[in-house]
Amino acid sequence: MSMPAPPGNQASASLSEETTSKQVVFKFNPEKIMISHQGDAPQDFTSPQQTTDKQDAPNNTGKADSTPKATAASRVSKVKPMTISIGGLIFSGAGTVTDCAQLLDWSIPSIPAGGAKNTQMPTLTFAWGTLRYKVNLTSVKITYERFTSTGTPVRATADLGFQSAPDAPTPTNPTSGGILGRRGHTVVAGENLQHIATANYGRPAAWRALAAANGIEDPLAVQPGMLIYLPASAELDDRGAR
Repeated sequence: MSMPAPPGNQASASLSEETTSKQVVFKFNPEKIMISHQGDAPQDFTSPQQTTDKQDAPNNTGKADSTPKATAASRVSKVKPMTISIGGLIFSGAGTVTDCAQLLDWSIPSIPAGGAKNTQMPTLTFAWGTLRYKVNLTSVKITYERFTSTGTPVRATADLGFQSAPDAPTPTNPTSGGILGRRGHTVVAGENLQHIATANYGRPAAWRALAAANGIEDPLAVQPGMLIYLPASAELDDRGAR
């Protein structure tokens, strides 16, 4: 069983909403956090073939290759969102009902002024120590286990499921100040700049351009949950980002 975090001694895990001051701070930190990330089938991630002077012959044989190769853009579009599962969270005390009600509320899409067609899940930040993820709460299972004599729950366990929240789109209209084709990517556990460069540009060496575009001095310091801006292919050259 997880023990309460000693005041000033150990960081407490929390969930907070980006656009409001709503927050749930866990008195008992989770024992396990399960993170899953799945791409597409390996054969769909074929690196583009190098060419010389035969632009219409990707296989350099003088004949066009009839086998379609997945481009960097198509590979990225097929990558599935990261999922996070946290089980056995314990809520205890007078705030049990309030905290559990907030979790349930976050799992329901909000309807903005534009109408039902614009429904969207609240964007939350899960934070604990060096872990920080921007997520949507996709599933909540709460079990109330202890009650007062008046029937008020004072203890509960919860299982939560999250999905990585999509990055806010960057401007693509040149007149709006944005750079055409620039996107964002949230780093997941086990990734580094070379992985991200290979998936998006088809060549690991493009990590230098990513580092330059994001002002990253130490590529090994990239942490899960960090937002990386992806320059458009036109911005890249052999030396970095233009």
